[in-house]
Amino acid sequence: MRTRVSVFRLAGIVLLLLLFYTIAGGRLPFEHQLIGFTRYDRAIQTGAVHASSRDLDHSLRLSLTILEFLLLLLAVAGAFGKTRIERWLNLRVFSLSVTVASACTLFVFLSRLGVEAEWYPLAGLMTNPATLPVFGHRLLLVWPADALKYLVPRLSYLQCYYATQIVAIFLAVITIGEWSAIFIGGRLKFIGQLLLVAMLGPTFYYFTFYDIAMVFFFAWSLLLLYRGKYALFVLVLGLGTLNHENTLLLVPLAAFVLWREKPLKIAMSVPCAGLGAYILARLAMQWAMPMHTLFYFRVWTNILELAHPSRGLVQSALSLVFWWACAGIALPHAEPFLQRAAILFPLLLIVTILFGQFHEARQFDAFIPVAIALILSLVRKVLANYMRGTNIFSPLGQEETP
Repeated sequence: MRTRVSVFRLAGIVLLLLLFYTIAGGRLPFEHQLIGFTRYDRAIQTGAVHASSRDLDHSLRLSLTILEFLLLLLAVAGAFGKTRIERWLNLRVFSLSVTVASACTLFVFLSRLGVEAEWYPLAGLMTNPATLPVFGHRLLLVWPADALKYLVPRLSYLQCYYATQIVAIFLAVITIGEWSAIFIGGRLKFIGQLLLVAMLGPTFYYFTFYDIAMVFFFAWSLLLLYRGKYALFVLVLGLGTLNHENTLLLVPLAAFVLWREKPLKIAMSVPCAGLGAYILARLAMQWAMPMHTLFYFRVWTNILELAHPSRGLVQSALSLVFWWACAGIALPHAEPFLQRAAILFPLLLIVTILFGQFHEARQFDAFIPVAIALILSLVRKVLANYMRGTNIFSPLGQEETP
């Protein structure tokens, strides 16, 4: 305890000195000497980087500001000691850190792996979506990008796209965290968020406004369905339809999940209401932006691709097939809701055969929330065996003497 108090006092003293330097405009001892060390920097020596004394001073102050923040955290930790407040703060800060880290990692994946395809031009979609059949009806996140472009004209179309995807990524990571907490507990929900990064990141192929948001809408819809918030489920299904028409698959999923598990009135009315919301959203889009083509059949294209596997098909399979295997192994150990929700996979498979392309792993993004929940269900049982002192490598459910 004395050590912690000493750390708190030392961090506090250093923090006050740095605050005086950065805020009050004071000077640190040996500041001139610190800046003088820049002459040993290789990039500055060779002239690759040109930095004025003002730039160097600004950079030093910025670096020290970051140091101040870290010292502040250290001082707070030393002040609280091993208290309940500290444990609560640690848990919250850890959870927030994992959420931000997961979101940032996904954004880095998107910005590095994604490309702007000629068949999905961002500028064309934002200025005249009616000229892009099928894609032109998936506009839920295109509209905020349009609004941002209008408010800040100097932003490029790509920057506006990135802004919407940052929001979609954070919403998806947060929702997956809440969804995961149901099956693994609040303290371990970060495992689900890390699984999201591992599954979703490699599926980025070309820029779309709707793929990441689709993970969010399916996770949110499943969460509402699990918690019995059926009215909100129907509203979210209708809203998600403006993002991507695959929300139609939530209708048979809801029917299969609720059948014989809930009263007949609920089991019938919820899927029917969801179907009504879907039809209403699709009719509204068709009325606002008439299109002669709403989908493309690709059955024979997919059959030919399976007969002659391409590099893209192999990469697509490697990115998700083994995760599906993990989910399949976990399926018998999941609760009935998840076992029934797994019907989403064959539904997506049928849709992909008819309208999608197998070399694009993102066709199965909607299944990621179910796969994560299935895997977490198995992890929870393994941890339960470990806590009971049973052999965690033995078949689940069999008690053994340690």
